[in-house]
Amino acid sequence: MEQHIFAPGVAHLAAVSPELAAIIDRVGPCTLRFHDDRFGALVSAILSQQVSSAAARTIHGRLCALMPDGQPTPAHIAAQAPEVLRTAGLSGQKAKYLHALAAFVVDGRLDLAALDAMDDEAVAAALVAVPGIGRWTADMFLMFTLQRPDVLPLGDLAVRDAFSHHFALEKADFPGKAIVLAEAWRPWRSVACWYFYRDADARKGRPPVV
Repeated sequence: MEQHIFAPGVAHLAAVSPELAAIIDRVGPCTLRFHDDRFGALVSAILSQQVSSAAARTIHGRLCALMPDGQPTPAHIAAQAPEVLRTAGLSGQKAKYLHALAAFVVDGRLDLAALDAMDDEAVAAALVAVPGIGRWTADMFLMFTLQRPDVLPLGDLAVRDAFSHHFALEKADFPGKAIVLAEAWRPWRSVACWYFYRDADARKGRPPVV
């Protein structure tokens, strides 16, 4: 079986953190999956804001059904009136966000192919310039689309819950103590967070999302 590209990170985390070693032992090998469609990943992230995963999947399916070839592309989104997009179940605000994202890509303000040559902070800055995309969405894009190994999304509720549950950090400990604690995990903090997600799913008895 081919080794996952983040497998060296798993070994590193298990060696430097007893808490992460215990999580890794329970969860097993890293099977983090990456998104190949960069525009599609951002569309999905916008659709997922403030709704359940199940609701987001339903809306995404309806949105795809509106597209000429079954997939949202910048040109296809830009060509759809907001009222049409809303028939998929989008709020008026999210319809505006999708139009803004499509416009940024179509006119070159957001060059998705050029992100590879940029460091994490530069990528995040380019993404959050688009209405509807915040730091959390940028962090998820860095982790799950660009395959960046050292992202620490402290705005993510599941990650903060993991710090509290496994490391006894309190609200006042964020972000300072969390950042210090995670220094030993570099350059594999994305891997640690993936294990936090899987551990949270298992603790709450739900199927894995990522």
